[in-house]
Amino acid sequence: QVCPNCGTILQAGNSTSQQIPTIINNNVKYLDPVISDVYAWVPYDAVTSGEKTLYRKDKYDLKDHNIIDLGNNYAFQWALLENKTTHERYIHGNVHYHYNTDADRLPQAEQVNAELKRVTEKYPDAAIAVTGDYNTCLDSPVHEKMTEGLNMKSAVTVAPENMRDYNTLSWHTLDLTAFETDRNEQLDHIMVTTDTVEVIRHKIVHDAL
Repeated sequence: QVCPNCGTILQAGNSTSQQIPTIINNNVKYLDPVISDVYAWVPYDAVTSGEKTLYRKDKYDLKDHNIIDLGNNYAFQWALLENKTTHERYIHGNVHYHYNTDADRLPQAEQVNAELKRVTEKYPDAAIAVTGDYNTCLDSPVHEKMTEGLNMKSAVTVAPENMRDYNTLSWHTLDLTAFETDRNEQLDHIMVTTDTVEVIRHKIVHDAL
């Protein structure tokens, strides 16, 4: 899904909003010939996680980036993008947390938190959005650990009340007992810095590929 006006994408699990997609590693060789005229890959050589990040190279310059290994083929990547026209800067993060339990995800969230704090100190005025495969419900302690000491919240909670989509469609079918809950809730999220980002609308788009 590409916005015809801004030409950018933002994906959290199966949800598409505005800025950058997550791509399965095995599809790279098939996608690259099709999208390389428009998109560029954020370098991803440090770890072997099965996700990649793209950005519109005609609209953004990649100014900085990093990736940290969260163990067991999971990772957190961020990219500092600068709009070529307005020169506004924004940081997009992409995270993949462990599939099993919060006990597995909490140490990963602590690593992500430390990296986000380092990034905000380095670029204090840049807005941040973190999407990805969270594998957690909204009230999970993983979110609290990830955002500890940061002005970050889930976009669905800070959007106008009439613009919040709580649809529970997920990219994959899950055994909810593995997530320590018997509720059917969203498992993928978009976390944003509330002091630099105004969420106008939160919408989950479920398009069959």
